[in-house]
Amino acid sequence: MTDLILQTAALVSLFCGMISGTFVTMVYITIRRLGGNLERRHVLVLTSVTLLFFAGAVVFFYLGSTV
Repeated sequence: MTDLILQTAALVSLFCGMISGTFVTMVYITIRRLGGNLERRHVLVLTSVTLLFFAGAVVFFYLGSTV
């Protein structure tokens, strides 16, 4: 049962990572198209959150498959 919960958490984390990655891409394209600029620290924070979700998905999936 624990493996099912961990794999479900991995799936949720993966979807959150995909959504936040899409959000980062949309915001970046929209701001660039309108002639503005996005500060480097904002891009870094948004990308870090996306990578954290993806890393969490990998860890949860690995733990769920070994338990």
